[in-house]
Amino acid sequence: MSISDICILVVDDDPSIRMILRELFVDCGYRVDVAEEPAIAIQKMQELPVDIVFSDINMPGMTGLELLRHLRS
Repeated sequence: MSISDICILVVDDDPSIRMILRELFVDCGYRVDVAEEPAIAIQKMQELPVDIVFSDINMPGMTGLELLRHLRS
């Protein structure tokens, strides 16, 4: 598996943070998708394979830790 085969999902409610992290990971050669809230991240995870989730901890509705627990189950 090469870096270009790895998909990272960035979950953050701050648009500037999402953009910065997306650009950083893309520049490193990863495939990247973004979600502005946990509910969208959950939906995206059901639709496409994601290898790494990079999530903000403090978000409205669901914390990043709650999101990761949900995704693991």
